[in-house]
Amino acid sequence: MSPYPVYSKSPLKEAVDVACKKASDILYQAEEEYDRPGHIFLLCSGGYDSVIASYLSDEMIRCGQRRGYWGAVQPHLVYINTKIGIEKNRDFVHRFANLFIGGDRFSEYVTPESYEDWCFRHGFPGPSAHRWMYIRLKERCIKHLVSVSTYQIDKKILHEVLNGMQVLHPLVQHFLLEQICIEMRKAFQARKKKIMFITGVREQESARRARHVTPIQTRGREIWVSPLAGWSKEEVMMVHQWHRIIRNEVADTLHRSKDCLCGAFASKGELDELCFWYPEEGAYIKDLQRRVMAEGFPWGWEQGPPKWWNEKKKGQLLLPWPEEEEQELRCQSPRPNDTGFFPLCSTCYAFEDASEQEEGIE
Repeated sequence: MSPYPVYSKSPLKEAVDVACKKASDILYQAEEEYDRPGHIFLLCSGGYDSVIASYLSDEMIRCGQRRGYWGAVQPHLVYINTKIGIEKNRDFVHRFANLFIGGDRFSEYVTPESYEDWCFRHGFPGPSAHRWMYIRLKERCIKHLVSVSTYQIDKKILHEVLNGMQVLHPLVQHFLLEQICIEMRKAFQARKKKIMFITGVREQESARRARHVTPIQTRGREIWVSPLAGWSKEEVMMVHQWHRIIRNEVADTLHRSKDCLCGAFASKGELDELCFWYPEEGAYIKDLQRRVMAEGFPWGWEQGPPKWWNEKKKGQLLLPWPEEEEQELRCQSPRPNDTGFFPLCSTCYAFEDASEQEEGIE
């Protein structure tokens, strides 16, 4: 028997090691398949999933770089400001970046879109318009991030140089053309480099994400890696506890980061809860709801557009005729609709007949 005591790992440490091993396998699989990406961005919304994914990925990638993996590209933390989130969540992301990542490797991108303008044009989005909210409030920031991260030639300067070359000595012209070719080759090679985005999405987060989340996805030059894809919420919180990462007051209170309050998937009573915990943001949403409904949109922030509104938007009209006249028109229509909606492409004549009848009655 050994004279020295044998110390075994605590159950918490063992669970943390198992979870981190799963994340590490996904990251190094991405590194093997897409060797040395040109940029690595850690997308953090403020929720614990994205916080843990960003923290672990940064540690693992920098550790791998000391062993000759991942190249020399430093991971960069990115927060997308939708301009419709809770301010305390944004403050948390800034604190997390300064304490655990480094302020020099953190950027905040503000969406160029206006949530208010969308609501005044279309009403509050509801579940069916979540895709458009994502594209406008987040996807366009991603596209801008890809654009500014890719080496590009200033076309204005290039045109000025080409236009002014005629008065120069032939040797100078030859030298400038060589430099232009070098810059163009550099820009062409930059467009080929992969850009890796690391997120904290998990399969167990919701039934919807369970159908769509895969550990590694590609979209053109973009590589989307989800190192926590197979994690449970318990594993996320265990790793958070083990590494003693600061807590997010918003996530602890509302159980979401609330970096985006577009309301596409808002549930009943969520606005009252928001007003209770964060009166400033809640008052803003309520005031916006009042102004949007005053513009003629008959649904609130927690709701989606009613079915009849969507049908009307698609080009169908609700016929405001008396019941007898409506029944007569339904009999005449080749494709009657029990809800009172008539597609203009097939029953325009019914609308014209009804107008004539109304004029005769008057």
